[in-house]
Amino acid sequence: MNGELPEIPHEKMTWFEGESKTAYAKHEKTLRRSIDISVGFFDKLSALDGGSIALAASVIIALTAKPEFASGRVREIVHGLVVIVILLWASLICAVLHNFLSVRFSAHDAQYSEIDFNRTIIRNTLPIAKQIIPEIDNSVIDQIEKNSQEESAANQKKIVDRKERLFPTVRIVGYISAGAFLVAYTLVVFYLFQLW
Repeated sequence: MNGELPEIPHEKMTWFEGESKTAYAKHEKTLRRSIDISVGFFDKLSALDGGSIALAASVIIALTAKPEFASGRVREIVHGLVVIVILLWASLICAVLHNFLSVRFSAHDAQYSEIDFNRTIIRNTLPIAKQIIPEIDNSVIDQIEKNSQEESAANQKKIVDRKERLFPTVRIVGYISAGAFLVAYTLVVFYLFQLW
């Protein structure tokens, strides 16, 4: 080699650009999904929990300010409202934790996609290098490709292992959040019927 880079044929460059754009579009879609995942059901549940806690606190204050608070019935309802607020707080904390863990999970998706994107680029680039730079020993390029693919596969395996450990936790926290919310609102309905 004389130090100059050989010119890449136009059709090879066009093919490479097309393959790279396709791989990047796939990667970009996964990244967008990882951002969008943090918005959804548990965000709405967090807002509902926060509003419900504020409402329940207002009702508790209003009920305890009444002279009838000394009666057993109102006191029982206030204690029920305290239980409801505790359940709503548990639901809120679990919803926030669920979103945090979901963002972590989707970050792993993005890392996996980035490694996959890099593997695609390497897979598409090295054959071109073999063809346009004949002075390079093909065994060297093959070894570079093999090493990069093995390293990428090992990193992707680590990411998959992390996701497999994280996913059950995300699901359990989500179930607890939704369950606490449902129990709290079941109690609200129960106490409303008692007041009726």
